[in-house]
Amino acid sequence: MTTGENRRFDATAGDSIYRTPRAELTVESSANEFYVVSKLKFAVLYLATLGLYEVYWFYRHWHQYRLYHGESLWPVPRAIFSIVFAYPLFRRFERRNAAAGDPVRWSPGVFAGLYILLYLVSNFAELAAPEGEDAIAILVAFVAMILALVLLQGVQDIVNRAVGDPDASVNRRFSVANIAWITVGLLFWSMTLIGLAIGLGLFNPPV
Repeated sequence: MTTGENRRFDATAGDSIYRTPRAELTVESSANEFYVVSKLKFAVLYLATLGLYEVYWFYRHWHQYRLYHGESLWPVPRAIFSIVFAYPLFRRFERRNAAAGDPVRWSPGVFAGLYILLYLVSNFAELAAPEGEDAIAILVAFVAMILALVLLQGVQDIVNRAVGDPDASVNRRFSVANIAWITVGLLFWSMTLIGLAIGLGLFNPPV
């Protein structure tokens, strides 16, 4: 290799060091418009975290949408105040669903309304319950949480098909972090079920 060739090679190498990595840009620009997750993984994480996964679910959808479109929006507040931003997000799901030519037709307004109702029931059932009826309030909140899971799972299924990954092949496996959350969630579930059993008089712990 000649000296001139060496100089050309070194210049190219140096330039590649400071150049923005093209691979990262390609990944971001080709990312799905919305968050993809399998129905099984969604259900397990939702139940294991006592519904807290729902906040992360909304966050990831808004985060993915922002990356895909380059819009200036804040995913975190939209996830925390999901009852306010559920309908706008579901409307975006519906538009993508229609653009993909999916034969399933659904009403984002109805789904958002049901979600808001179930959210309020599951989070405020205990406050609305008569004094001394905590166990009944927990049962009502639990039923509302399960119904919300079924509803959001159905929405996620529509999203998976709309982005061309009906089986959610990109996000089916459980990561180490997922397993850690599931483990912590099981501990909370144990405490909740014991408290419910005591409240219903089904279990009397030794004094």
